[in-house]
Parts: sequence; C-alpha cells; structure tokens
Amino acid sequence: MLNEGLKKYGIDYQSYLLLKAGIKPVIRLTIGENLQKHFEKFCNDLNLFVSIKRFNEIYNQELKVPVFIAYISTSEILAEKAYYAEYNANRKELGRMLGYPKCCVDEYVNRLLNKNLDYMVDCLLKTEGLNSFYCNFLFNFDSKLNSEGEQILKNNREIFERYKIYFLIKHIPCNFNCKNSIKLGEITFKLLKDELPELTRKIEFVLKKPILYFDYFNWIIFDGIVDGNELLYKQILPIKSLFPADKLKIIKKCNMIRCLDNKIFVLKNERVVLNMNKEYGSRGVIINFV
Repeated sequence: MLNEGLKKYGIDYQSYLLLKAGIKPVIRLTIGENLQKHFEKFCNDLNLFVSIKRFNEIYNQELKVPVFIAYISTSEILAEKAYYAEYNANRKELGRMLGYPKCCVDEYVNRLLNKNLDYMVDCLLKTEGLNSFYCNFLFNFDSKLNSEGEQILKNNREIFERYKIYFLIKHIPCNFNCKNSIKLGEITFKLLKDELPELTRKIEFVLKKPILYFDYFNWIIFDGIVDGNELLYKQILPIKSLFPADKLKIIKKCNMIRCLDNKIFVLKNERVVLNMNKEYGSRGVIINFV
C-alpha cells in the first residue's frame, strides 16, 4: 500500500527509506498543481512535512510553464532550507540538503560548465580502479538532462519510466569508485533489502551487468564477462534503450563485442558480423561494474 502511494506521487522507495532513517535530509520532486492537496495529506499521514513552491524561473532560466516543486522532510526547517537553496540557485547547498556527498556535488557543479560533457563517460575517465555497481547511475535520467535530453525523455517516457527504480544512489558520482557514494549505496542497499528483498536482488543483478555505452539514451546491457576491450556475452538483458533496432537484432545473435579507438566490432565465434564507427572517440565504450 505504501509503495503504491509513493509510486503515485513519484517518490522512489530508496529516497523514502533514506529520509526516514535520517540519512537524507530532504526529498525534492515536481508535483502537478491539481495533486497538491492530496499529496500534502499523503505526506502528513506519513508524519512528513512538505513545502510546495511555485517557480516561474529556475537557475536564472525563465520557464515557459511554471513548475511546482515539493520539498519533503521530517523537519519543516530542512524543507524550507532546501527551497531557499534552490530559489537562490545555490546548487551546492541544495545538494547537501538532498544528502549527496560533497565531493560529488562539487564535481557536478564543475561539470555544468561543459554543456557537451557526457557524465557517464566522464565518470569512467575519472575512475581509478574498479567501477562499483553502487555508483552505476545509468537510469538516473533526470539528473543528466539538458533541454534536448528532456525532450527525448518526454517523447520516450513509456520506455524509460519503468527503469527509474534501478539505482542505489540518486546523484551523479564524481567517479565510479567514489568512497562516499559507495557508502551511501551500501546503506540504501541494506535498507531496501530489509523492506523489499526481491526488488533489491533485481536492482543488484541489473546494476552489476556490463554496458556497451554510447550516450544517455543509447546503450545495451549484457549478461557477460569483460576482458580488457572485449566483452564476451551469453545474451542481452531485455532493458530497452533507443539503440537502433536493426543493429540490436544482429548483436543479439552474436557473442562478442570488441571496442577499439575508432570502431566497435561485433563478432560471433571470432568472426566479424558487424562493425560500427564511433561518432566520438569516447562514445561507444564498455563499462564493467563489479
């Protein structure tokens, strides 16, 4: 019953558990104007305080349509602090109020200066050592969107909406081996496992799988093993992206991916079946999570 109510208003169970445990000070989400009274009652029934504010502009950008943002907390003071941080375009303070590690918030603010930066690729390049599955934020679409990405997500919401549950951290980490992000992911994992063990097992299964990654909306997740620049696989997980269907059909029938600097080769039993040029040198990479 609780989970259905959270889903109705767009609150993920992970954030709710972190809030109730005192790990996450505030949950932030947009809410439809017509849902506000029902949403306030829902939060009050959970002994949570909610502050809903109207924004006509945000981060110095005028909005075509006003948005209503809800700040949910066990404390009225913390909810209002989060609102004022966002109202004053103080991303670092808002990140702190949302419970994100300082190192990751600082790095995120720096990344905003480069509008063409791909956060997944940048995290990979900044990672020393293994990529922790706790830091896999592939499905955190809202955190990565520019105006173009927002439109893509809107046009394909039915595809991506179902995958938004697959995460253990809500933020973009500074790298895939960030100690603070891993610690937060471990806490989330434990809290979620105690409440929803089956969902937790599914999340872990998906987040640990290797990815052939091109951009935020084009990727393939494999059941396989990575060895250097090669990925040996048994099958592709049925988690859809916007990757071209004709090429995906070929890849499903093969068993190896080999990524070079400028090309990606798809092989079956060591025979090349398909080769793809990389649009950018850093796009079209294998990301292996453990």
